Amino acid sequence: AVTAAAAADPGYVRHRLSMRSAFTPLDDVTLLHVASEYGHAAAASALIGAGADVDARAGLDADGLGAHTPIFHTVNSHANRSEAVLRALLAAGADPAARVAGLVWGRTFEWESTFFDLTPLAYAQLGTLPQMHREPQHVDAVVRTLLAAAGRVAPEMPNVPNRYLTRS
Repeated sequence: AVTAAAAADPGYVRHRLSMRSAFTPLDDVTLLHVASEYGHAAAASALIGAGADVDARAGLDADGLGAHTPIFHTVNSHANRSEAVLRALLAAGADPAARVAGLVWGRTFEWESTFFDLTPLAYAQLGTLPQMHREPQHVDAVVRTLLAAAGRVAPEMPNVPNRYLTRS
């Protein structure tokens, strides 16, 4: 359906919308941001294939936070469900080092948290915070993927998950 819509209307891949999100903000975003947030690999691939900008910036909120690219939605996805989208974005040339002034995670929800001076790598590592509800192995896998995409070597990290936090 995405491929057909993009073929019928070349502007489809640049369409912008805003919607409530329990996690990474979806304010003035592209359809690729939405597919990335929800881990929809088929939709993301179709959008990329139709020419969607893999580094399109989201809108800014009233405090000047936001302007994140679709990759930010993939690095902290629940159960790492957006891993395939992350890999598709990187394969299409998405910038693994894009930087934003900050993001509000879960705006208006009880887990709302504001984070500053972020790259996808820094945002991924925040997955270890309790309000993010991410598995340490998933955080480690995303960190390794981003380091490799940036041409960096990930050192041995034998304490994932952290033994101190997993003791009964």
